[in-house]
Amino acid sequence: EAQELRSRYGQTYEDYAARVPLFFPKLSNGGATAEKFSWQQYKANREYQAALGVLAGIAALVVMMWMKSR
Repeated sequence: EAQELRSRYGQTYEDYAARVPLFFPKLSNGGATAEKFSWQQYKANREYQAALGVLAGIAALVVMMWMKSR
C-alpha cells in the first residue's frame, strides 16, 4: 500500500509518512498549534447529538440488563 501511495502522491505522501506514526499514535501533539476546545463550535457542529446518542445507547443497555436480571 505504501508503494502505491508513494507512486501516486510522491513527496506529499513522504511528508505525511514522516509526521504520522505507522502503528502507535504519538502521545504529544508534536509541536502542532492546535486550537483550544470551543463550546461555541461544539454547539455549532451539533456534536451534542452524538453525546446524547451515546447516552441513550448506554441507557438502553442498562435497561436491557436490568430486565434480563429480573
